[in-house]
Amino acid sequence: PGLHVCKPLPIPPAGPLGRAAQLAELRRSVEGACRRLGLDGTRVSWFSLPNAAPLRGKLGERGSILYYQDRYDAFSHVDAGRLRAHLADLARGCDVSVATAQHLADDLAELGAEPVLLPHGVDVERFAQPAPPPQDLAELERPLVGCVGLIDDYVSMRALRAVADSLEHGTVVLVGAANVDTSPLQHPRIALLGRRPYEEIPAYVQAFDVCLVPF
Repeated sequence: PGLHVCKPLPIPPAGPLGRAAQLAELRRSVEGACRRLGLDGTRVSWFSLPNAAPLRGKLGERGSILYYQDRYDAFSHVDAGRLRAHLADLARGCDVSVATAQHLADDLAELGAEPVLLPHGVDVERFAQPAPPPQDLAELERPLVGCVGLIDDYVSMRALRAVADSLEHGTVVLVGAANVDTSPLQHPRIALLGRRPYEEIPAYVQAFDVCLVPF
């Protein structure tokens, strides 16, 4: 209750004109949603992506928060210099900066912020409930060496293949959507299951003999 999701038109940020149009549409969408929902109270803007930095101070907000949970400039196919500049602007300009890991807090401190360290949490009750093994694991050879999460360019495919190569028995199981080419993971001991609903994730984690975070 009280949470509203706003979906601006998807304008490609191609060149200065595209970026300007994207920001203008985002601002228009937010302002329109506030009017439509009668949200006329005090505003606080919360930034979790650096590329929205030019909107800080332009949304009628009383204060602003930077929520920093990833080194976005380290991803492939991004304008790293521009993202770093936007991050620096937010770190210096936002009233509160929050980092989800110590090395990210160090990044913000170097940019002049005084970050609050708030590590990611987990829904303990959900993951503590025993769950039957998912059916799509039944035919896979054990032990199951599993990883849950988005397959992106921060995942070490070389490490995953090395684990698969080292197994005399068993299967490396990857649960999650993919943003990158997964052809390097074609291997007789690697199973790509794709995305699964959040409610089902505890069952996969419980079924794994070993869990990996192959960043």
